[in-house]
Amino acid sequence: MITQACKRHLGCDMSFKKKLIFSVLLVSTLSQAETHLEAKPSQCVTVREGNSCKATVILSWETDFQGRLCIVQNSQVTEPLYCWQDRLKGQWSWSFSSAEDNTMQIVQDGQSQVLAEAIVSVRWLYKKQSHRSGWRLF
Repeated sequence: MITQACKRHLGCDMSFKKKLIFSVLLVSTLSQAETHLEAKPSQCVTVREGNSCKATVILSWETDFQGRLCIVQNSQVTEPLYCWQDRLKGQWSWSFSSAEDNTMQIVQDGQSQVLAEAIVSVRWLYKKQSHRSGWRLF
């Protein structure tokens, strides 16, 4: 089928076919690679809702993907927090500070395809109280 389309529309040669097959194999390899990411602790607890929660989070990964991978926060692919080359497993210590849940993801360097993710959720002991005025008319 590729050959027929190639002949009809593109008039392509063997190098085009090799590039196309390589691209298909690369995408197939990325989607079949087993990658896991775990965050410990996975919850950060603060006193009041809306307050920033601070904790040291250990991100542990394991993958069978060979290449340059990065950890990004909340899909910010252009600002990786940590990258490594051809390491099948490892850990990275991260100083978490946020009032909201954060999604940590493993991506191939410069790409947006997520290979694995872990969520660090923020919880609180006391819900934010609505502000009441001390003045009453009656």
